[in-house]
Amino acid sequence: MKLPWVKLSAFLLLGLGAAIYLWWHLSDEQAVLRQTDALFETASVQRLSLGDADKPLQVFRSIIADPFILKGSDPIPSGTYSEAEAVALLKDFRDNVGGSRIRRLETAVAFPDPDEARVETLIEVDLSWGRGPHSVDKFKAELLFQRTPEGWILTRAAFLHRPGK
Repeated sequence: MKLPWVKLSAFLLLGLGAAIYLWWHLSDEQAVLRQTDALFETASVQRLSLGDADKPLQVFRSIIADPFILKGSDPIPSGTYSEAEAVALLKDFRDNVGGSRIRRLETAVAFPDPDEARVETLIEVDLSWGRGPHSVDKFKAELLFQRTPEGWILTRAAFLHRPGK
């Protein structure tokens, strides 16, 4: 008599767990964080990679708006760029670095209105220029995403150098 109740309880618990996971995974905050991580991944470069060299550029193209506003501390450029210009900037960066790794540290996501998300995060950039200098720097990143029918699209990004942090 107890066996059907045990099976039913286990089934209901699994169903509840799956529902909670889907609700969390499909939430706007998680979608914006996935876009944020994908953005940083496009600027991460491993020289010994067997992957498609154009894939990061395709991912970047799918993340950014046209036009895209970028503001940054040196050496990051500042200005308003078309999608093609922004992709060219990323391609130039990827072609000229010896290696790059970006880690997202402290992160806060806010929704000033339902169709806008603001991400403030501290990132650590481990960068090498070929056989030349190697540096690890921290930047405060402020990213503004807009909800579109295609998903969350990055419209503005600011990267401010944080020396000594």
